[in-house]
Amino acid sequence: MSSPLRSANNWLPGDAATSLIGQQYCWHVDIGSGALIDGDLALVPAQQCGLPRLRRLLEQPDVYRDWGGSPLSDAEITYKYLGGRADTVQAYVVHHRGTDLGLVLYHVADDGGEGGGMDMVLAVYARRAGVGTRAARLVAAHVTTQLGWHRLTVDPDASNDSAIHFWRRAGFQPVSIVNDPDRSPYWLMQWHPPSP
Repeated sequence: MSSPLRSANNWLPGDAATSLIGQQYCWHVDIGSGALIDGDLALVPAQQCGLPRLRRLLEQPDVYRDWGGSPLSDAEITYKYLGGRADTVQAYVVHHRGTDLGLVLYHVADDGGEGGGMDMVLAVYARRAGVGTRAARLVAAHVTTQLGWHRLTVDPDASNDSAIHFWRRAGFQPVSIVNDPDRSPYWLMQWHPPSP
């Protein structure tokens, strides 16, 4: 079992584990809430009441540098991750051992196929501890078994070796490099369940 992760920047109060169930922190960690749970890891549906906490995560320079390049406004966070695109995007707070560590989401493919994509961002202090890999596999299992998706992709920048390595460990394999005029070249990577 991995060691507990602690917030280096007080992103959450230390007693968040006991305070999570209730109005004060608004995340509800239980099966009935739509959370995806694997032992001490819970992916909890992001809710509007969690905007201040998501803002604190997304305004960290080490986070937004690799996820959009600049901090998002409250309106952008609300639209992108808190229900503004509810028909095509489901966002979850990555919650591990009483601490919110990041955001993971899946989105329906633009081509209308039976699949879509996944994105994830973790606070810097939570990286390289295995939580992200577990979260990615939990989402992949959910969309393939519960939603019937046949295809799940990610698209890390071709220059981001850490992200490419992370997604490979999580079970995604490179398909091709895509040159898009709207962004830096990126790898299209597709989910292939890792061998046990």
